[in-house]
Amino acid sequence: MKGKHMWNEISILNKKGRQLFCRHYFISIDAPNILYIQTPVASVAGLAKKAYEPLSKYGFNIFAVDLSGIGNSEGSINEFTALGVISDLDSCVDYIKENFNGKLFFFGGTGIGGIMGQYYASYSNRLDAFAQYGVGIYEDLSPIGIPLCLGKMGYIMLKFLKKISPSLYFNMTPPKYYGKNKEQDDRLYKMALLENPQMFKANINWLAAFMEILIGKNSYIKGEPKCPVLVFQTLSDRYFSPDYFKRYYDKLACSKRLYVIDDIHNSYYFRADEICEQVAKWFLDNTNEVIVDAKI
Repeated sequence: MKGKHMWNEISILNKKGRQLFCRHYFISIDAPNILYIQTPVASVAGLAKKAYEPLSKYGFNIFAVDLSGIGNSEGSINEFTALGVISDLDSCVDYIKENFNGKLFFFGGTGIGGIMGQYYASYSNRLDAFAQYGVGIYEDLSPIGIPLCLGKMGYIMLKFLKKISPSLYFNMTPPKYYGKNKEQDDRLYKMALLENPQMFKANINWLAAFMEILIGKNSYIKGEPKCPVLVFQTLSDRYFSPDYFKRYYDKLACSKRLYVIDDIHNSYYFRADEICEQVAKWFLDNTNEVIVDAKI
């Protein structure tokens, strides 16, 4: 295994025979492992790599992956689906379990990465613990600012339109924000747009997949993750109200921990060291089979 204690770029073959791009940090065959995904609008090799790189200080093998059709991975965004997210992540889990001996943890980061991670963690029983930055409550669309009835109508329209125009894109600019550290938060989005000018142009298949996760009749987020969960709650979030996080956390029946950040949504970037430290502590607690149900 090349590149011990270094970041390398590797490929993981998914079930369709396409290469998934992965930034990999290798400690040892026997070290615990972290699989990481983020909001699938840009590559894990880009600006947001700052959100997970501090995890390398804690003795984990790390696998930061672009889903199919995203960033540097093969595939087309025109084929992006919710079940494709599960299939890609299953392929990553297969790869890690076949080649490494340590426990397997999962971190869904940056926002929608947390929700898509929740979708997989609520489907799979192959994870030893999960951490999520961004949460989804089934049939509660308040983070995207629309009532459920309109969301269901929009979802039906999305499914129809993607059949006749799979390359269609919609502008999805972030909502206006006037809260804590507004200038800092706005500045990060400007930096991200310089790196990826298409970041807020959402493909119709991507949007339909996201809505499937939130309101689809067979969505796995009807249930809850099948492993211990660390939930991050940001109190000055551009998208999520503090109550939304709390309602999600309170309904969890599994082993859980809540970590509260009195700051902005993009704290995953600005406070990456703090967040990664909490993720590492949570996973190390579960490596040692210490079951925790606490609030920090």
